[in-house]
Amino acid sequence: MTGESWKASIARLSESLYRLALVLHDSRPDAEAATRAALRAVSPDTSPAVVEDALLRALLAHPPRRRWRRRALLPRALRQIDPRDRFILGAWLLRQIDGQRLAAITGESPAAIVQRLTPLI
Repeated sequence: MTGESWKASIARLSESLYRLALVLHDSRPDAEAATRAALRAVSPDTSPAVVEDALLRALLAHPPRRRWRRRALLPRALRQIDPRDRFILGAWLLRQIDGQRLAAITGESPAAIVQRLTPLI
C-alpha cells in the first residue's frame, strides 16, 4: 500500500474504528488509546483489501480494563453485555460485517459467534 492509499484508508476508517472502540471500552480515554494502538499495530504495507479487518483485529487485541467509572458512555443495557459481544454486535450492525469476516476478525467460528449473539438479539 502506498503512503497515499494508507492515508486514504485511515481517513475512511478512523471514525468507525473509534466508534467501535467506544462500544468496546465505554470510556473515551480508553477508546482513544485503543484506537491509537490499533493504528500503530497495522503496517502501512497492509493490503487495502484487508486493512479494515487488520485494524479491527488489532482493536480487539486490546481488551477493556474492568474499573469503576464515574460516568459511563453507554446505556446500562449495553454495559451489561460482555465487551467482546458488544464489539461483535457493533461490527455487524455499524459496519455491516458478515459472519465469515467476523469469524476471521475474532478468531471464533461462525457457529460460536451465533451462539454468543443469539441470547442478545
